[in-house]
Amino acid sequence: MKSEPVVSAQAIAAAVSTMILAFLAMLVSLGVVALDTQQMGAIEAFLAALGALAVLVGPQLAAAWWARGKVTPVANPKTPDGAPAMLLPMAQAAAMGLAPDPDPEP
Repeated sequence: MKSEPVVSAQAIAAAVSTMILAFLAMLVSLGVVALDTQQMGAIEAFLAALGALAVLVGPQLAAAWWARGKVTPVANPKTPDGAPAMLLPMAQAAAMGLAPDPDPEP
């Protein structure tokens, strides 16, 4: 999943779609549900479209959710241990001795 998230998402979507269609086919064969060929085709088309949407959107949402945890929020910055922090321009931090000089003289 880490190296090929889109391929993994496609495999998951295909497996889920196949399982749903197999379950519906079983219900039809047992007489629990009455679906004709045209209705099964419509369900299959819907599941294919839903799977394609999940494959396209799913990895993007997962990546955005993961990346969100890796950035420092500007509205309420915190240090890695959770203490309140302050964002400073690099020049100001260097003037206060908190960071190296961003533009050293050669």
